[in-house]
Amino acid sequence: MKKFYTLFLLLSGVIINAQNPLVIKDVTSSLKPTGNSDKADLNYAKWNGKIFYAGTGSNMLCVTDGTTAGTIGISTLGGTTNISTIIPAQDFVYVITSDITFTPSIASTDKIWKSDGTVAGTTLVYAFETAPGSTNVGVYYSVSTHKKNYSVDGNILYFSAYDSTNGKELWKTDGTAAGTMMLKDVKVGTGSSQTSGFCKIPSTTLFIAQSVGFESKLWKTNGTTVGTEQISVAEPFYIVNQDMAKLGDKVIFFAHNTVDGYEPYVSDGTAAGTFMLKNINPSGNSLTTQAMGLHLKIAGQYCYFIANNGTNNALWRTDGTIAGTIEVIPNVTNGISDAGYSTTDSENIWFVNFTGSNATQQLYKSNGTVEGSSQVFSNLSYAQNLTTYKGALWFRSANIGTPANAEVWRSDGLTVNTELALDLEPTVISGTPFSSNPNAFFELNDKLYFFGKGNNNNSHYLYQYTGDFTFNGSVSNDWNNKNNWNSMLKPGITDEVTIPVGQNVNVNANAYAKNAMINGNVNLVTGNLDLYGYALMNNNAKITLNTNNLNLKGANSSLVGSSTSHVVTNGTGKVTIEKMNASRGTVLLPIGTGTSFHETGILNNGTSDTFSVRVENGVASNYVGETQGTAITEKAVNTTWHIGETTQGGSDVALTFRWNASQELANFNRNTAKIGHYNGSGWDMLTSALSGSGPYTLQTNNVSSFSPFIVVNEELLSSNQFENANDFMVYPNPSNGNFTIQVPDSFIGSRAIIYNLLGQSIKEFSIDEVNQNTNLEKGVYLLQIQKGNQVSTKKIIIQ
Repeated sequence: MKKFYTLFLLLSGVIINAQNPLVIKDVTSSLKPTGNSDKADLNYAKWNGKIFYAGTGSNMLCVTDGTTAGTIGISTLGGTTNISTIIPAQDFVYVITSDITFTPSIASTDKIWKSDGTVAGTTLVYAFETAPGSTNVGVYYSVSTHKKNYSVDGNILYFSAYDSTNGKELWKTDGTAAGTMMLKDVKVGTGSSQTSGFCKIPSTTLFIAQSVGFESKLWKTNGTTVGTEQISVAEPFYIVNQDMAKLGDKVIFFAHNTVDGYEPYVSDGTAAGTFMLKNINPSGNSLTTQAMGLHLKIAGQYCYFIANNGTNNALWRTDGTIAGTIEVIPNVTNGISDAGYSTTDSENIWFVNFTGSNATQQLYKSNGTVEGSSQVFSNLSYAQNLTTYKGALWFRSANIGTPANAEVWRSDGLTVNTELALDLEPTVISGTPFSSNPNAFFELNDKLYFFGKGNNNNSHYLYQYTGDFTFNGSVSNDWNNKNNWNSMLKPGITDEVTIPVGQNVNVNANAYAKNAMINGNVNLVTGNLDLYGYALMNNNAKITLNTNNLNLKGANSSLVGSSTSHVVTNGTGKVTIEKMNASRGTVLLPIGTGTSFHETGILNNGTSDTFSVRVENGVASNYVGETQGTAITEKAVNTTWHIGETTQGGSDVALTFRWNASQELANFNRNTAKIGHYNGSGWDMLTSALSGSGPYTLQTNNVSSFSPFIVVNEELLSSNQFENANDFMVYPNPSNGNFTIQVPDSFIGSRAIIYNLLGQSIKEFSIDEVNQNTNLEKGVYLLQIQKGNQVSTKKIIIQ
């Protein structure tokens, strides 16, 4: 919350919330990054544990290792020169500068430098002749503001440069004056070939160039003049701009064949491997005139771009194949050339839906699938300078509808967790909040750094933030109070959480984590705990659910515990597991009741679904929902397993139940024990086999209906049931009303009754035909077969 002052002069100092973030250094003078606030992240300029950047005025080469002493200005590189490009190589960093003069006309003297981050190690490599224009040495690659160079091969850098004899042509350097040379005069004579888009793939380095006229073609080089040649793609064919991005061993770019519009292409460096990926807009160009800030950005196995299908803009991605080129988010754009409005990490692309106004923006995220692409936040203002740190998005944003209070925001991909994270300038004067305008984010040594204002906007600082989500309980035992965490933020779904030994943490609202080391107790008082990775429980720690759920989100989340460190289902709260299918395998859940431990396993070989599990003390002969009826006092394990699925039908589940001898009631015979499943009116006996010598295990397969389950002596089930529930089968199930009933031969002619879920008899018939046409409406029913005192019931679903 802001503090309101009306004083003309404020004496407050730098705001540091519990030393996180830390002020590393005052960079107000020459160490402040070029520009004030509109800065994309600096991770592109990372080399040997240091970040290189242009200081105030664009002419001071600066470097930081994240420490006070290590944040220095190295050199002005010739006084009035402008630093245009910083490119890390293998053994040093290339720095390209332009010395610009304005009289009698605009001209520049461009130079290439190299630096190891020290004054002594920063030297001139090559000075080019003075030429017309503001810059004449270019390393054009996938939108220059992306700051990602794809051409470096060891210390070899390819670029375009001008001389009066040959125009602007293809050059290369190895970091020495002798090794800096024109590689080929692609457009022979004084004309310029406008070489650009340099991308090193395993077999060659690809680039764009004009050899005749002004049509750009695809070229390749092996670093020699004779090995520099045009790739003979079938004509007509020309590339429509200077942008090309490396995706694995291929490159992605936009091209035109005079028949189709400007569409995405791929090349592996051969003519046969160069082709259009998709004609997105059959009636025109899919390449948009803006959205260059989000153009050919790489995240993991995908290249992303904004394209127009003739009606609307959308986010597209490609994996370099025709089938893998798809639209992932419709009706969005990133209509701005500034790369600070989008960012990527190894898995995701994040971007601001920019339509011309900064006052109202939307935040989107995509992992390259339609399912994994969505709007994260619907109402941001002046959001920019996006970067990622430990899986979360960090960026600058302001108060809704106004540029005021531009501070550090954070998102884990959920709307509820997209919010102001760090308010570095909390002062308000005459109703107008100050802004720290955070910019130029980067990550070093597992910490997040950024530049921003402070001291009532009188100073500029380098800040350091440490994302340590260890619970310290400094204020209370409340998980949902950010001041109880070393991070000074509540954990989100991207965060590694640690609950130390001795802590007893209460969850008082919905809580989130990626991975969690649970060494102290966690009590879900009000709200669920959503886990997107794993929880590892140790040191007798318990997660107590009460009436709340522990939700294992996604396709890979898991729980690891023991008989002394586990989840306690002491009320109606359950452990839920998403995306249960065969590829996930068996999920073992360390759960118990508070007085007993019952590890439970689930394997679903059927349709993917979400399952829920809880255990409770006691066992009964009947149940109403999950409420126990008449208690069973002997011949059973004194535990009920409540297992459910979100969508009924299609499951084929193997269940594993475990218990110890101390949970067995009198006269229980584990050697003949069976798993019983209550179907709403009676018990199904499930085929199962005993294993283990304490704890003991029973496993059953092919389960398709759920909750509750018990483990009892066989005679408690077989007195009025089939000896083997698998002798009675209905398939297909679900069906359209035509299904097959399979029973032992001795049961042909037995009585069958179909009930609705209200217990009303809908249809009666004898089992004398294999196929039964029930003519039932869509819904869920119970099919009961009776012969003598033997009864069994199956749930059937009509679709």
